[in-house]
This record gives sequence, structure tokens and C-alpha cells, in this order.
Amino acid sequence: MTCALTVNTAPHLFHFLNYTDKSECARSCCFRNQPVTREEVSLVVEAAIGSCVDAVRYCGDDRKVLRVFREHGGAHLCDKLAREDPAIMARVDQMAPLSEADRQRYAQLVASLPANPSTEEVAKAIEKFLGISMGDFY
Repeated sequence: MTCALTVNTAPHLFHFLNYTDKSECARSCCFRNQPVTREEVSLVVEAAIGSCVDAVRYCGDDRKVLRVFREHGGAHLCDKLAREDPAIMARVDQMAPLSEADRQRYAQLVASLPANPSTEEVAKAIEKFLGISMGDFY
């Protein structure tokens, strides 16, 4: 399932990736650029919360950004808030149920990331968790 809301909301920040088979349905979006200005952060939060697939996550710890996510019903999209609140973690589990072993692995993975991880650090952690190479999708 692909949601176009992110690309339509902030086309200068998101774009679609097409897989090598060129299937019209087989595409997903990713960040083209990281948000820098307050307006860009607002657009990303809007896109993340509005997306029907909950694929955009925030792994940072900026209190202002976390507050905006929480106030607009997007706390489940923030790793820091999910770690701190069992109710939020339960919502994350409903979206993508994890076994207890995988929950522990995920918690260890999130805890092992630096306070403000780079996109590359997060991508490598996700690759490790899923046992895949993101290069397989480009």
C-alpha cells in the first residue's frame, strides 16, 4: 500500500522511489531532503500524521516536535514517546504486531541509537532489525 499524502503535502521533502521491476503499484516514498525550517518540520508532521500507512516515524527527541506530534494524535509515530508510554507502544503493536523477542530486539535497537541519529544510522539499524539491505529496494 502506498500513500501519496506525504509527496503531495511536501514534494520538496518527499519523493517516490520506483523499484527495478517498474511495476506501477510497487513504489514507496522516502525523504528527498530532511526538514530544516519550522515550516518544513510542520509539513513533515502533517504528512506523517495524515498518512494512511503510518510509515513516517520520528526518532528524534526535540521536545517541541514531540509535543506537536502528541497534540495532533501522532504520538505513536515517535520512538521516544512509544518507549516512555506503554499505551503508545500498544498502538504501535496493533499496527505491526511484534513477538516478545522482536519487541526486546526493537527496544535494544532503539536504545543503541545515539540521541540524534543520522538518517544513515537509522537506516542501518532498520536493516539490521529486519535482516535486509535497503540497497535491495533501490
